[in-house]
Amino acid sequence: MPAFDIVSTTAYLKGDSLALTLDGTKRFPTQKRLIAFAHMHCNLLPARAKLILEEVGNAVDQTLAGVQRHISDYPDFKPVGEAMLSEWNEGHTILK
Repeated sequence: MPAFDIVSTTAYLKGDSLALTLDGTKRFPTQKRLIAFAHMHCNLLPARAKLILEEVGNAVDQTLAGVQRHISDYPDFKPVGEAMLSEWNEGHTILK
């Protein structure tokens, strides 16, 4: 998956989707689809793929406070920052 497909573009472009298809669709993948993709195309065991997704989720959790501080420090960033937080929370929920 190209790097431009893992960026939170939906914070800027409402209703955006993946730039390229993943298993035949441009819909954002569920945890189950990502694990199946990792197993099939990256030769990762499902348990390892799930661990990697958990690590990504933990990294997002650690980043949230910094984004919230940035929103407080730079009021012009608030609309984008809040949109980012909303998208990250939605993605985090889907991947559980």
